Amino acid sequence: IFLTIWLLIILPKVLQMPVLIIELIILIRNNGMKLKMRPVIFPIFIFSIIQFFSVIFNFFQGYGTDRIFAGLNTAITWFVGLTFMIIYSNIEIDVHKISKYLTINLTILNVFALISTILMEFNIPLEIMGRRLYRLDWFLGTSTTRLMAFMEYPNLAMLFGLLLFPWMVYYLKDKNKILLIVS
Repeated sequence: IFLTIWLLIILPKVLQMPVLIIELIILIRNNGMKLKMRPVIFPIFIFSIIQFFSVIFNFFQGYGTDRIFAGLNTAITWFVGLTFMIIYSNIEIDVHKISKYLTINLTILNVFALISTILMEFNIPLEIMGRRLYRLDWFLGTSTTRLMAFMEYPNLAMLFGLLLFPWMVYYLKDKNKILLIVS
């Protein structure tokens, strides 16, 4: 999943879940393990079950089909995330390798930010599969430009960067390249 994250980001939403499920199947097949749920994961399991019951309850309450499918999508997303957590808690993982991949992903995000800044200056839009590199937005009555990085919402680009930054620090510290961060 760490290698294919940008593929997942750029793909249309309807294809993201099938790709994640295929990755789960491959991960389970390659590791051939019996999955044990660690106690720390149990609250997420309970939350996932509640999500599924919510979908069933809302179905019988007569909510629209679009809301039922949105709730089902949320429940399946939690279940897939839970399954990834269970798998990764049951296998040996190479933290160094993961931190390297996540550092590469953060570097790609930063390159997108740089390209976005240049393209914004010349008012050149860039879209891939309907996903935009940046978009115009309004903040306090002023037009601003926000980095989308081909994600669904601008806030996701910032959150993605914040999630990846500690991994980059870990990777560069391990490589004695911490000065690159400071400069």
